[in-house]
Amino acid sequence: MIRRTHSDPRQPGLALIWCLLLVLTNIVVGADTRIKTPFQMVPLWSDEMLSYVTGEKQAPCSGAAASNCERLNTGVCDGSAYFILGSSTTNASKIARQSPSRQTDSANPQYFVLDIVGAATNWAVFYMRPDFDQLELAFRCSFSGNDACPTNRFQTAAIRLVELGRLNAIERVDLTKFATIRPDGPVVIPIDQGLKQSLLTNAGAVYQVRAVAECFSVAPTPVEWELPLYESPSVDGRRAGTLIARVIPGEGIDFTYRPLAGENSKFEPDWVEPDWGYTFMMDHTVLDRKGDWFQLPPRPFPKAVWIQLPGRKPSEPLEAGSVYKLTESIRARSIGVARASVFGADTNIVIVSIHEHAVAIRKEEPFDMPCSTEERPSTLPGTIPRYVVDAGAFYDGDLHLILKPAYPKGC
Repeated sequence: MIRRTHSDPRQPGLALIWCLLLVLTNIVVGADTRIKTPFQMVPLWSDEMLSYVTGEKQAPCSGAAASNCERLNTGVCDGSAYFILGSSTTNASKIARQSPSRQTDSANPQYFVLDIVGAATNWAVFYMRPDFDQLELAFRCSFSGNDACPTNRFQTAAIRLVELGRLNAIERVDLTKFATIRPDGPVVIPIDQGLKQSLLTNAGAVYQVRAVAECFSVAPTPVEWELPLYESPSVDGRRAGTLIARVIPGEGIDFTYRPLAGENSKFEPDWVEPDWGYTFMMDHTVLDRKGDWFQLPPRPFPKAVWIQLPGRKPSEPLEAGSVYKLTESIRARSIGVARASVFGADTNIVIVSIHEHAVAIRKEEPFDMPCSTEERPSTLPGTIPRYVVDAGAFYDGDLHLILKPAYPKGC
């Protein structure tokens, strides 16, 4: 195993010092030849899976398909969204962040806002590309306090009104007859060139689209993906079971390992952050990679297996300066001192530098935290101890990485 040597840019000359310390302290480091891609992870989730988790994609229960699903809570949604053509922020300050509206004609009214699907937003105003040719609207109901919106947005049964005009304009264009409902809920309004020329002529203006429709929520319908496992990186190879990804809209992704014989078992990725509002993670340790094939370590598999994940990109290896949390204890040797120290599970460490078969680390300091108010020193104090760890120490007996990002939510 050969790795590029890199170090914390705040520590000039560290590579040379490292080499000297290896000689002076008699540190012997080794490599596990089974790990061809050290410190790499692969996402087991896909954008399609996450789109069902967040409610962006849903079962076809709207419009003509509204009778296909049982309604949990029906009412009327009357909401507005504001947008600007292009990325101009000239008049964006005129729009304050919108407070959620509430359904009317409902026995259990839920809060919602009207979103323009696919458009960039600062949560007060949306930014439309000048060449856009349609508005796609959705009633998002992912708000604290709602108890009848499990899939994060409403489905739509019938459109009562769609109108468009400049902010605070007395007259607006009625587009109701042109609006259609996508089978999974969003309301689609085509915007032709004629309408643009007559209405949407000012790139700096703020426009308001209002939609009134019968809206309702439905029980989440689980969606499953079966991902075959192999003993070698080929579909012609010997099968080693199946990894099943099961998405429950509005809740998350569960994984199950189905062996060729015997009972299914729950599969837990090594890195998990289920909150998609931050850095969503369902990532797992990778031992080797061949194109879009990734080798996963044993447990719960009897031995390492290969899985084909088209479109997935492995994570970058550990980065100098990044903070990680240990999930198991490790032993480290103090640089310059011939004694070992133990870093317990749940300890946060900072990567100082990464070398061929070893890693230099230090304990986290208050200024390392993302939301710390302490100023980071331009040069780290010499009193902060640094340690050396065999790269293999960051893996458990089944070759799972035993550290994970300390701050996936930022703070």
